[in-house]
Amino acid sequence: SADKENTLILTLDTGTVTIQLLPDKAPGHVERIKELGLDKGTIGISGLAGLVRACVAHPSADGS
Repeated sequence: SADKENTLILTLDTGTVTIQLLPDKAPGHVERIKELGLDKGTIGISGLAGLVRACVAHPSADGS
């Protein structure tokens, strides 16, 4: 069973991607994702030839 506390769901036009955070392997990264609230936000992915960019927006962000 998945650890819901450390699971992100990314919904794409082509389907759903499940991202499992690994606090035992990358505790700083997981802590920062949660500190910024990115585990509760909306992630946008765009791609150009040879480049993938991820943009994250927290749902309560005021744009400042």
